[in-house]
Amino acid sequence: MATFQDQMDELRTHETPWLRDERTRVVTERRRLEVRELAITRVLDERATREREAEDDLIGASRDSARTARHKVEVARALESLPAIAAKAQAGELSWDQLEPLTRFATATIDTEWAERAPRYAPTDLARLARVARPVTAEEAATRREARELRW
Repeated sequence: MATFQDQMDELRTHETPWLRDERTRVVTERRRLEVRELAITRVLDERATREREAEDDLIGASRDSARTARHKVEVARALESLPAIAAKAQAGELSWDQLEPLTRFATATIDTEWAERAPRYAPTDLARLARVARPVTAEEAATRREARELRW
């Protein structure tokens, strides 16, 4: 296997347009592999006998945090009911930073519409839409209020 320095030396022999094209190809392939990982994650999630078991499988294999593992399971579950968005993600047209918030607010009824729109949105805009679309429960509001309190 070539070292990082060997790769850098080889890449320096190429013209800038080629490097840009190669980067686009690699990013698209990485995104496709991420969607494959999500599909595998979902099947493991289905097969897990306990919630903790599924999380342990994910953390052990990828060295992700428990929070990241939970997010991957949630996104994988959501993609099952969002075929158009899943197809765009599979094609490499959505980054994880776009896909994660998108799956928090997209529903089956708006799947096709958002599959077309989402690739043009910045991840921060999709995150904002996800926050607005999901109402805060009374329990969450109380927890947030309590966290803001200063007690002596």
